Amino acid sequence: MRIYSYGDETPTTTRVPTPYYYLETMVFTKKGSPIQINSPSDLAKYQIVKVRGVKHTENVTRGLDNVTDTDNTVQMFKLVQAGLADIAITNRIDGQIVLGITDIVPHKKSLDKLPLYHYIRKDHVRLIKRVDDKLRELSQSGALEKIILRAEQEVFNRKLPPEVNH
Repeated sequence: MRIYSYGDETPTTTRVPTPYYYLETMVFTKKGSPIQINSPSDLAKYQIVKVRGVKHTENVTRGLDNVTDTDNTVQMFKLVQAGLADIAITNRIDGQIVLGITDIVPHKKSLDKLPLYHYIRKDHVRLIKRVDDKLRELSQSGALEKIILRAEQEVFNRKLPPEVNH
């Protein structure tokens, strides 16, 4: 699952044309916080934390000097919970997995919604049409949606590592 810009920045791969999922870049704040973020330009007013190396959060915070990188989502949420940062930025599902341990809440509106693509290494470029045809077929039949819902449920139901279970 990679965003569109991954292909532009990784010349050893080729993007399969049909997106098969999406990612929502979400703002998370402490419950009851008056902070309102309506667009990426609003981020400049607050101390932000994000997980290091995540492309969609790097893209939305590019050029801002009020951003601190963390090693993982739990660490990021703990900084917001402790009042050491105002906002955490991650994808909707990643945040929802960790929310059970915190008083952190997502904003109602995402900052961005990006289609996700499959990428194939250049030495396997002959597979692109086959993979693309299968993605289209699964999407048109409704099977892709069922696969995604089942996969999301598995992610939400799996046992979290000890550092998350507080």
